[in-house]
Amino acid sequence: MSAQLQLNGLVMLYAYLQRIYVYDKVLATIPDRAPEHHDPASPPELTTLIEKTGKTIAAFPTESGLSDEQVDSFTPVVDFAQAAMSNRAAHPGTPLREQLAAVAGARFHNQHLVEGLIMWGDNYRPETADQYRQRVLPARNDTRLLTAFVAKASLGQLPEEEQLRVGEWYDAVIRTTPGVDGDMGLITSLLRGIDP
Repeated sequence: MSAQLQLNGLVMLYAYLQRIYVYDKVLATIPDRAPEHHDPASPPELTTLIEKTGKTIAAFPTESGLSDEQVDSFTPVVDFAQAAMSNRAAHPGTPLREQLAAVAGARFHNQHLVEGLIMWGDNYRPETADQYRQRVLPARNDTRLLTAFVAKASLGQLPEEEQLRVGEWYDAVIRTTPGVDGDMGLITSLLRGIDP
């Protein structure tokens, strides 16, 4: 049972790390029109943490799970993700560029989560994998759409109608922001093999 929980925690953590990466990438892609505003640089360790988590998932021992030492090695990764999400928290009155970053990050987070839960289900619960397979194409379509919006915005050509859609989606991101800390606590529990 603990192996199942640990893999679930890793999948959730990986999705959050991807969310942070996409957020930062979008900000780097869309020029900032306010020169007095400085975006936080994407931390150099982010790519390393994504790779570490991805490799651990790919080589995950589905029967035995992670050792205590391996679990402990993810404590700083969860701490990093929690701090990074706090620094990127959605709030009202945010400029369009940051709204796009938050929405794109959330959509890519969802895609990685769905794909990870398919893999988890293939290992432990085929019916769960089947449920999430039905969600993967819509999730991928969402990320493609957001990628197109970001490309238009980077050229200063995002139409007003699409800007309004981003605003609506951003409102949904704001509503889910308070749940991030709970997710980080859940990830920690799952990695420790504790069934919440």
